Amino acid sequence: MIGVRGLASDPPPAFRSRTTLLVGGAELAAEELSAGLARRGHEIVLYTRGGQERTDARGFTLRPTPYLAGRGVEAFTHSFTATLSALRGSFDLLHFHAMGPSGMAVLARMRGRPAVVTVQGMDWERQKWSAVESKVLHALGRMGLRWASTVIAVAPSLEPALRRLGARRIEVIPNGCSPVSFQTAMPPPPAGLESGRYFLTMSRLVPEKNIHGVVQAYRDSSPPWPLVIAGGGADTPDYVADLHEKAHGCHGIRFVGPVAGKAKEALLRHAGGFVNASFLEGLSLGILEALGEGVPVAVSNIAANLDVFALAPSPPASLRTFAPDDPSGLGAALHALTRLSQDERRDWSVYARTVRDRFSWDGIAARTETVYRRAVRSRSE
Repeated sequence: MIGVRGLASDPPPAFRSRTTLLVGGAELAAEELSAGLARRGHEIVLYTRGGQERTDARGFTLRPTPYLAGRGVEAFTHSFTATLSALRGSFDLLHFHAMGPSGMAVLARMRGRPAVVTVQGMDWERQKWSAVESKVLHALGRMGLRWASTVIAVAPSLEPALRRLGARRIEVIPNGCSPVSFQTAMPPPPAGLESGRYFLTMSRLVPEKNIHGVVQAYRDSSPPWPLVIAGGGADTPDYVADLHEKAHGCHGIRFVGPVAGKAKEALLRHAGGFVNASFLEGLSLGILEALGEGVPVAVSNIAANLDVFALAPSPPASLRTFAPDDPSGLGAALHALTRLSQDERRDWSVYARTVRDRFSWDGIAARTETVYRRAVRSRSE
């Protein structure tokens, strides 16, 4: 596994912060997939940016290789050194996560190794990148897609664009969710919050996630519940500062920073509604985690968000969607979440079973294993 910083649950020392979200969905997906494949009997090495080489309790190995620090070079240099290390080993296959690192697939294929690429979204479209950085990411991604043995798209709506960019064999395998409500006792609600009576939005604080739109819609519509914003910036200090400025004086808005473990569990399980207003997504792990816990959601009507409900059909009738650039629609969705009846909330709890089944990491690991076997088999034919 190449292309992520390390474990989402236990990042390398250089990527631990109380205020900045330095690991995200790609790290969580690689971690859960590694664990799922290890449970199926595979030897998995997850290359990391720092830390010590060790074997995780779930059965896969963490192996650091060098990299140059800096937004524009970190992922590229680490993917390069990790690929060189992997090619010196006896791996059957290399799996690259994200578009930038996928450019290293050319090195793997030139050495006769199968290469799988997972695409979580069109990374060069993220607003944090400069024009030059976007062009470099686009070039690397295009090269990776063309050289990959198989491209895994986490959402069906990504497939047409991937084909236009040159991907030949595409499999749609979504991200998963790891709900805990059926495994552990209910934790107490977070301090100062009433169970079932607050909104939660949880993501990186970056422009394409449209947290500014959520803040504005909340201020304009004045719903009766507080709004909890969980997450941190990702090379976006000016944007984070602007969010706090926009929320200043609105006592219902609460920034809690990046959350993990028990704190994240408590926030999700006691939320009265989950909001995702993104302009750009792959397949949101935040939405999946909320749905897996039976939390009612309101989401922007972008294709990637609607893919969730195509992959897990028949969502509750009380599902609310809105255009991401429509604050009044978002405000109306917030108020609708506060008015759900007990029967409507029960529908979301029932729907959670469908989500847990359709997006289980064990099932996703099994489907990924099939992709791996086909890629390895095609090499020997």
